[in-house]
Parts: sequence; C-alpha cells; structure tokens
Amino acid sequence: MIFVGSLISSPLSECIGRKRCLILVNLLQSGSCFIMLVGLNFPILLTGWLLNGFSAGLGRMPAYTLTSEISTIRLRGVLAILNSICKSYGQLLLYVVNILVPPEYLLLVGITLSLSFLLLSPFIVRSPHWLLRNGKMIEAEEMLRLVRGPNYSGVEEELINILSVITKQNNACKSCIGRWTSSDFLLPFGIIVALFGSIGLVGRDVPVNFYGPSMFAEFGFLIPFETIMILIPCGSAFGYTASLFIARQLKKKSQFLLGASIMIVSSGLISISYLIKKTSCDESYYVLLSKIFFMIGVFGITLGFGAGYGSVVYTLPGELLAPEDKSIGGAAGEGSRMIVTAIALKVYPHILAVLGFPLLFFTHVFATILSAIFVSKFLPDTDNKSLSEIQALLKKS
Repeated sequence: MIFVGSLISSPLSECIGRKRCLILVNLLQSGSCFIMLVGLNFPILLTGWLLNGFSAGLGRMPAYTLTSEISTIRLRGVLAILNSICKSYGQLLLYVVNILVPPEYLLLVGITLSLSFLLLSPFIVRSPHWLLRNGKMIEAEEMLRLVRGPNYSGVEEELINILSVITKQNNACKSCIGRWTSSDFLLPFGIIVALFGSIGLVGRDVPVNFYGPSMFAEFGFLIPFETIMILIPCGSAFGYTASLFIARQLKKKSQFLLGASIMIVSSGLISISYLIKKTSCDESYYVLLSKIFFMIGVFGITLGFGAGYGSVVYTLPGELLAPEDKSIGGAAGEGSRMIVTAIALKVYPHILAVLGFPLLFFTHVFATILSAIFVSKFLPDTDNKSLSEIQALLKKS
C-alpha cells in the first residue's frame, strides 16, 4: 500500500496541490490510527493498517516537492536536506517513544502527531509553481512575497523565470505524452529513477530492515540489541545533520561521492567483522575487534547515507525536473526504490544462503561503487542554477 500511495501522490498533488495533499495525508494517518485503536477484529485492524501504509506512501514526496518550489536557488538543496533531517530525527524520536510508551498507547502518539500537523497547517504556504501553472498569478506572487519577506526585491524576477520555463515546456510539447518523451524529461527522469532504485539496493532498507534480524542475531551475544538499534537512527540523524553543512562546502556530485565512500568503507568493515568472527576461534582480541568493526560499519552505513548518498538523491526531483514534472519524478523515484527493495528481499535470502554475510556485504561495496561511477558520469551540475539555466544545461546534455 505504500507503493500504491507513492504512485497516486503525483497525480493527486498535481490535482489538489502540495499543501492540500499533505493535509489529506495527515487526515488519513489519524483516521487509520483511530481505526486500529478501536478495531475489535482482524479485518478492521487490517483495514486501518492498509490505510496507514497508503497514507505513508502518499506523503513521502509532496513535502520535498513543496520545499523545492518555495526555496531560493542557493537554499534549494539545503532546505531539501533539512526536510530529510527532520524526517531522520522524527524516526529517532519514534525509537525513543517506542521504548518509553506502552504499546497500547502508541497509536495515540500517531494521532497526536497528525492532529498537531493539521492544527499548524494554516501556517504552511502553497506552492507558487503549482499556482502559476493553474493560472493563479496574484496568489502565487502573494505566496512568494510571504516566504521571501518584505526586504526581498527579486519576486518579479522569480515569477518571470518560472513562467518562462512553463511557457517553453508548453510550447515545445502540447501534451503530457509529448513532454514525457522528450530528452529534456527522459534524461533527468532516468537519473532519478536509477539513483532511487540504487537506494533500494544499497540504502538502509535492505541492510537494516531485512538483514537486521539475522545479522543482529549473529552478533546478539556480543553486542546488546538495543545498542545496535540505537546506532541506526543516530547514524542517520547525524549524517543528515552533517550534510546540511557539507552541502554549503561541496557540490552535489562531490557530496554524493563522499557519502558513497563512507558507505563503501562501512560495508567493507561489516564484511571484515564477519570474517574475523568466523575465524577468530573466540579469542578475546579478535572478538573485540569484530565487535568494533561491526558497530562502526552499522553506524557508518546510515551516516554515509544521510551525509551524502540519500540527502543528494532526495534533492534531485526538485533540482532536475521542470515545475510540472517534479511530483511525477518524485513518485516514480520512490516507486523505483520500493520495487528494487521488494526484488532484493526475494533474491537476497538465496544469495545469503550461498555467499554468507562476508561476501554479501562485499556485493554492497561493488553496487555502491557502480552508483558512484554513474553519478560521476551522468549527474549534471545544478548547484546555484536557476530553473531556466538547468533546463538549458539538460538540453545540451
């Protein structure tokens, strides 16, 4: 249902707007939690769970799209990363809540968070890009002036830039099919789908969510389970926080390569930790070394993902695509990630039975290296460029 929600998020956010889509997501979230809270039998609980998954998929990308459409050129990447930081710290908070709050009250926490968003939603602005594409020029200008502040003098210039890109797209391709078959769309769309798919393969989904129970069982007698579980959200939160400062110093391509390098080293350390554990014969020095390598590796995978790999990939739909294609690019990217993850979950048990953890994590090293090569060769330099400059750059490519 998360996959279905991700696919529907694009046409829905284009139809009703980004802000209204996020409001609908939280209405569905609170409603699904209430259904599960009062559910007296399995069919009702299943209905609430499916609705919760659908709303989770529905809300994955509209926030990123809205952020990219209200930000300035220089802050476009930083604000997208800030979005991921809030998401990461939210996950860390939920780990803590899950430890402190009794299970029967966890659904009340979900309802409270969604209702809090709904109460604060009047302070969220609507997308100027979406308003312009729907002929609401005055309202779009009001939104831009509201988010830029009274001392900002470039509102008219921004509006002209957005309108020029929209006009060029409409003149070049009168239909959606015509636009989606042009090289201006296919090149960035292919980059986005490929890199989101790579997240499904080497991101935290498979190593943590699938390998998690079995890999933790392997080290469970050496490292407390709670210690391992806290390393995961801490690494992700610290990585995304660091990416906020890294983004000011490095271009996106360099930032991605930095994050990928950390993940390569971390996956290698996990692989080595299993090799040491397998051949150490319980000698205390080697056991301690394997524990250290394993914990550094688990922390490092999520750290590298947050610091560069994931933080850069999630900015790409807002960077590379034209205003009318941002939502479909984000939805397709999330869909690609989930499809690859689902395939990996089916295939990896058989690979694991043949290769074991040491070689399996070396396949992660190889896959991450391929992603880094792909980015080095194909990702265009969009840093500090306007929408029209990015579109011109893609035409040259």
